[in-house]
Amino acid sequence: MDDVHTNRVPLIGGFEMTKAISKKGCIPLRELKGRATFSHTKFANKLAACNHTGYADSFMRNRTSLCNPALVASQYKDPDAFRHDYLLYNVLRKFNAVSKDNDEARSNAAFESFNRVDENLAGLDSSLNWHSLGIKTPVAHRVLWRASRKIAKLLGNYEHQKVLEFMNFSNGATMLHPKVEGQAQYKFSFENPEVTPQCARFASALIKCSPIWSEKTFSLTLVEGNRLTTVPKDASIDRVIACEPTMNMYVQKGFGGYMRAQLKKVHVDLNDQTVNQRLALEGSVDGELATVDLSAASDSISLAVCRLLLPADWYDMLLMCRSDVGILPDGTSIRYNKISSMGNGFTFELESLLFWAITQSCEDLISAETHTDNHRCSIYGDDIVCRTGTVECLRYVLELCGFSLNDEKSFWDGPFRESCGKHYFGGIDVSPFFIRGPVDDIESLLGLCNRLRRWNRSTLVVDDPRYVDLYAWSRSFLPDYWQKPRIPNGYGDGALYGTLDEVHPTFRRGVHHAKVLAKKQKLLSLKDKAYDYHQEIQFGRGSYLRNLAGTPDTYEFECVNSQTNGHDLPVQRDVLDQGVYALRISSVKVYEWLDS
Repeated sequence: MDDVHTNRVPLIGGFEMTKAISKKGCIPLRELKGRATFSHTKFANKLAACNHTGYADSFMRNRTSLCNPALVASQYKDPDAFRHDYLLYNVLRKFNAVSKDNDEARSNAAFESFNRVDENLAGLDSSLNWHSLGIKTPVAHRVLWRASRKIAKLLGNYEHQKVLEFMNFSNGATMLHPKVEGQAQYKFSFENPEVTPQCARFASALIKCSPIWSEKTFSLTLVEGNRLTTVPKDASIDRVIACEPTMNMYVQKGFGGYMRAQLKKVHVDLNDQTVNQRLALEGSVDGELATVDLSAASDSISLAVCRLLLPADWYDMLLMCRSDVGILPDGTSIRYNKISSMGNGFTFELESLLFWAITQSCEDLISAETHTDNHRCSIYGDDIVCRTGTVECLRYVLELCGFSLNDEKSFWDGPFRESCGKHYFGGIDVSPFFIRGPVDDIESLLGLCNRLRRWNRSTLVVDDPRYVDLYAWSRSFLPDYWQKPRIPNGYGDGALYGTLDEVHPTFRRGVHHAKVLAKKQKLLSLKDKAYDYHQEIQFGRGSYLRNLAGTPDTYEFECVNSQTNGHDLPVQRDVLDQGVYALRISSVKVYEWLDS
């Protein structure tokens, strides 16, 4: 491995775990030593054999998943059979094998899809205007006009003060800086933060408003736009995200935060997914509600639809802080027909705002035509819940605006509904779990075993005996020390979870201490060359956040009297090495034990 150093960390039970830590801050593979290799395909085959449904028998013959059971949910009479088949279909659907060729193929597929979606948005300029809509599509004109009024009323007139209080940095990578420098104290300490030309004057004014910030910032670095990269999505394709310029993201977060706050006033809480989940459960029982999902929604917010629906002053400000150019990994650039993509600081809130206004307006139209007033609309990004009778109107309007329904994840007929990660069949939770990559370290094995058991106990709250052997087989790949349950459910995956009778916790003074495996961020020593740099940012006078916290600047180090020579020596602060972690056995405190 290039640029990687490897250490061995001894584990209780006579086993060792190889820990390779990249000097650049990533955490590569940690392989188990002394155990047979876990096979994800064997796991899927053993899972299929736990319940001999027709789907499972076909899976074992073909050694591969068939069609999505959710698309033929009406053909299932037994919720238990559907739940088993649905897990079997999904468990390896997002599996990403560690392979350079496979990674490159998924990345190429992602960029091809990204470019294709953006190119399709170019044709909307001629069709998405009020004159054309009024002549050719009067129904869509009526819906979109009402949607634009709802948005204007919710946002109000643009004022700087509305967005300033929400401006902040994200914790991610930026155009010129990696994720290990993603924390706010690092970004506030950048001496030459990057920004696009159209946002430069606004960003400069923001920095000059704060003497502490401007003291650390010498100049702005102009960049053309954002940097495009990919993150894993599923077995066949990655997801394209954009790393925005530092100052653009700071401003974008302000607009996103204001939209989020305003949406909450109309009962769209983007901090709470449970609303959509409860409505999905309800729709799976009575069929009155549909769950709608869109394909590549974040990459399909065209300039044309924003120009049509947003107030002009808000539209102009979003244009000011967006990146209008994306830089591909090969150095080439594309000019966007979309207003933003995933990675932008306001994309999620903006798409939620647009879909809320359009869906509500479709419900208004259907209510007027049917002489009813029963609005049931909930939005979380591109996860939409609405009445089943509204779906066709909603599809028609969204497609005119450049969006497309994901037919494999949209449901308004039959007993199945899915929204915000929860899946229901006739009122029963059938949410699957996923194996997203090779299971060849203790962390991933613990997580897989716990997810399997949670799934197995989610319906009956006891272990279904059909899946007990599969759990035991999966657990057998762990070192002996980690095969014993140690924690109750809800305490993470640092150890196997178990019932009160399995663990027999010892509560002393009302507290049980359980040993778990946890990642601990590496501390730098005083001798480390990077210590002074990170110490200055995390604790020194130059740190913007440190000054805001009111830290006295009369001294740089705390002092302690040495027992060896009597001199005052500086005490090493706990300075963290960004992005570098080590696995350690830690103790967690358990105050109560509720079996679930």
